Amino acid sequence: MTGPDGERLTVLFTESSRNFGGQERRLLREALWLLEAGHRVRIASPPEGILCERARSAGVPVDAVPMRGSAEPGSLLAVLRILRLHRIDVIYSHSGKDSWIGGFAGLLAGAVVRLCREAGLRERLIAAGRERANDFDAAGGMERLTLHFREVARR
Repeated sequence: MTGPDGERLTVLFTESSRNFGGQERRLLREALWLLEAGHRVRIASPPEGILCERARSAGVPVDAVPMRGSAEPGSLLAVLRILRLHRIDVIYSHSGKDSWIGGFAGLLAGAVVRLCREAGLRERLIAAGRERANDFDAAGGMERLTLHFREVARR
């Protein structure tokens, strides 16, 4: 995986959970895989979260961001600073709070935002479902949005 011109990417993973379950384990594995492939990777997560400690121990650069709420200005500004300081190409968000924070920071900074793991990295902005697409439409980001979701068959 490379950028549009074959260059290595700088990826910021965001995770607002303070726990360390399956999602956080997958995030850390993907971050390590990208580092091994030669990409630059960072993780933004709450300082008291277990992921911060585990990622640092594994050698992944971590930025402590509180992420106490989806509309917290301090967290948005912190992620914007990370995006600009480290010239982030892709934001890979996972949970509700960090998807809002990462999504809006990405819109403001012009970074590619990936809000679900099934989607590709080539689109400008990707939403995981119709509800999230409606949220971005209301915020004025629809012209940069690609709706991507998988239908789930009900049994």
